[in-house]
Amino acid sequence: MPGFGLIYDEVISGQSAPAYLALLAVVLTALVLKRTRFGLRLRAVGENPAAVDTAGISVAGLRYSAVIICGVLCGLGGTYLAVSQSAGFLPHMTAGKGFIALAAVIFANWRPWPALWACLLFGGLDAVAIRLQGVALPGIGQVPVQAIQALPYLMTVILLAGFIGRSTPPRAAGLPYVTSPEAIDFEALFATAARVQTFAYAPYSRFRVGAAILGDDGVVYPGCNVENAAYPSGSCAEQGAISAMIAGGGRSIRAILVVGDGDELVTPCGACRQRIREFAAPETPVAIAGPGGIRQMFSLAELLPASFGPDNLRR
Repeated sequence: MPGFGLIYDEVISGQSAPAYLALLAVVLTALVLKRTRFGLRLRAVGENPAAVDTAGISVAGLRYSAVIICGVLCGLGGTYLAVSQSAGFLPHMTAGKGFIALAAVIFANWRPWPALWACLLFGGLDAVAIRLQGVALPGIGQVPVQAIQALPYLMTVILLAGFIGRSTPPRAAGLPYVTSPEAIDFEALFATAARVQTFAYAPYSRFRVGAAILGDDGVVYPGCNVENAAYPSGSCAEQGAISAMIAGGGRSIRAILVVGDGDELVTPCGACRQRIREFAAPETPVAIAGPGGIRQMFSLAELLPASFGPDNLRR
């Protein structure tokens, strides 16, 4: 068949089995994500895991299922590189292709069919880079091999620089989800807060305070109070922990623990309340501790009711 015969012979037929599996995976992925209960729940877990948890569905189970499926697909990709493309295993044989795949997903805005076209674009550039090695281009001459080999990676940078602002990832992507305060290791928070409390400097109040904040990235950030003769120059323990979280890349607070010297409850000052309100939610758990350990547990709305909502402000 004129035309089609050449396309069939050079493009469609003669490929290895993983190449056809990759095309089939795109079709199945699109159908699963849009037409099945599992796919819809998986998308909801990426956007709003709290809603899925409220419906009685295991957020962790769905996310682990996605990780397992991802591992299987990555294994198929590694099989193609080792068996079909290179006919053997070599160190660093991926040559950055995993990062190009990630760039394709971002460029495709996390959608299956656009991701296929993005991968075909990068794959075409890779093929062009192989065929142009040692070829003299009209008006340019022979281009160095290194410049030709850099074409796919250069195009990756150009596409991401031009389109990354338009790409919207799932809102909960990469954010740990904790279903209840019981799942948080408050003992570890207490150990951190008690340790950093020893560095507190409180010559005026003589009340040393240590704080530990669990960020949305799973990292525990410590802080202690530092008093100064010029009062505005001082810093509360909570402010120090929040500053450490911001510097470390954390975006929100999952839990707070504050430990003081005596038996009195340690509640945040006005400035700390404002900072905590910026990064925490009303249901964020707060633990109040003394030298002997944790004494009381609150939600942030219970501890600071006047900080959340106009109705509470009228009380």
